[in-house]
Amino acid sequence: MPTFSQKTFASFWKNIFAVNQVGNTGIDTSIREMQDGLGNNTSVSISTNHLRVKPQASNTTTTLDIQNLGGDSLLKVDSSNSVVKCGTSQVNAMTQYQYFTAARLSCVANTHMVLALGSPSYVGHLSEWNLGTGNNPAATLDVSGEDDSIHLATSYWYLPDAITVDSVHVLMGGDTASTTDNLNFQLYSYALDTSTNHGDLSDGTLVAGTVGATGDFVSDVHEDAIKYQSLANCPTDVASGRVILATVESTGTDTISLNITVKYHIQ
Repeated sequence: MPTFSQKTFASFWKNIFAVNQVGNTGIDTSIREMQDGLGNNTSVSISTNHLRVKPQASNTTTTLDIQNLGGDSLLKVDSSNSVVKCGTSQVNAMTQYQYFTAARLSCVANTHMVLALGSPSYVGHLSEWNLGTGNNPAATLDVSGEDDSIHLATSYWYLPDAITVDSVHVLMGGDTASTTDNLNFQLYSYALDTSTNHGDLSDGTLVAGTVGATGDFVSDVHEDAIKYQSLANCPTDVASGRVILATVESTGTDTISLNITVKYHIQ
């Protein structure tokens, strides 16, 4: 701000920063815009108990930008995209992570095997189940047609809120020294029946991965390496109330272990 020292009032009154208050009572409990001397409202409004930042002309990606001494943004409010970013990496403040895992999964060739959510506890082993042998995982699931719902519940990722899946990362390894088995991964979201046929799924929709007969296979997964893949077709919005399942399709029958990290944010 320019200094007012040794200047006439006429030469600086337009730059005065003051509260939009008709009476000469100063700041009180009513929130009011801060203005320049010409009466132009700024993006800042204040009261004795409230601070508000609101664009006056248009939304921007830097409606609020709090920085450190070096000029790095630490907290940024993007009113154009309704996003709050934080930290020196400027990630969405609503970012979270979900995990799917499989330990010593015995693959059925060319079958979409469903993966467990998180790290489930179980006695003996967690029964393996699948979503068919089509080009993609089945778009529906009739729970009554499965062996036991106790093995299905650990795979359902239910969404209480709408989310955006930003990225999906997979690490995998096999138990054979040399193999030609290849792995294809997909995430699908489903509508969940909670009223009649409890647990049934419908409206299977791709969230991440590649659809079609060819898929996006990671080749030669064996015991001498841990391979990585980032799934395609992200980011993807998923509505609240839906269920997300993760699947792996192998071209062979080797035993594999893997983990999937899903990076997402609540909308």
